Amino acid sequence: MLIRLFSAELRKLREPVTLLALFAAPMLAGALMFAGIAAGERAPEWADVWEGMTGFWMLLLAPLSATAFAAFAAQIEHRARGWDHQLMLPAPKWMTFAVKAAVVILGLWVMTALFPLAVAAGGWLGGQIGAGGPLTGQVGLAAFYRLIVLGAAAGLCLTAIQIWASLRFASFIAPVLLGFGGVAVTLAGMIFRQVDRIELWPWGMPMWIALTIEEYPQSAQRLALYGLAGGLAVLIAMTLHLSRREMR
Repeated sequence: MLIRLFSAELRKLREPVTLLALFAAPMLAGALMFAGIAAGERAPEWADVWEGMTGFWMLLLAPLSATAFAAFAAQIEHRARGWDHQLMLPAPKWMTFAVKAAVVILGLWVMTALFPLAVAAGGWLGGQIGAGGPLTGQVGLAAFYRLIVLGAAAGLCLTAIQIWASLRFASFIAPVLLGFGGVAVTLAGMIFRQVDRIELWPWGMPMWIALTIEEYPQSAQRLALYGLAGGLAVLIAMTLHLSRREMR
């Protein structure tokens, strides 16, 4: 039954809107990278590119993508009373919600893996046709992957919260406002130079890692573990809560 549930959830992700939510962030990053390098008169170094794209990903693209993808995945069931059929299947209710959450998280990890590749491809292609020529220095994909993997681990907590809100509320607006509000608080902490205040804020944990990993690598790893533990705790609470209520 577990395999059948996973297979069914994966097939649901083939809807055009859900696929767009899944691949939009890497495609946007790659397109912006291509346009910036192609239009520039002087090619930057890869290290500078990754530094800039890290903040862009951790602060905006990753949390907003989690918000959109979780909301679109949940709307598949909310539309046309899909929960009525889903919860009639011969499987425990908690398993249904756990599988839904696992597939959303898996999709976001795929998005995370595609992001550096899209940026690298956009940078390479822009360097081939731009006046500034190819980017200089080592590409450094391995180091960037290590950083965004830590960010993804820390971001599991915010992802779990977004999944919970998306499954709990039939309205698309509620989880979207939650996600935008979480990002706004993180942005406000940075604008007002209160970075320490966002260390344990779910939407701010990935950004805190990006800002401090060079100076405090052990703290970044610790925060990633906090995000993983917090995310698992939220997911357990979510399955217990949703399995005891009527889904309408």
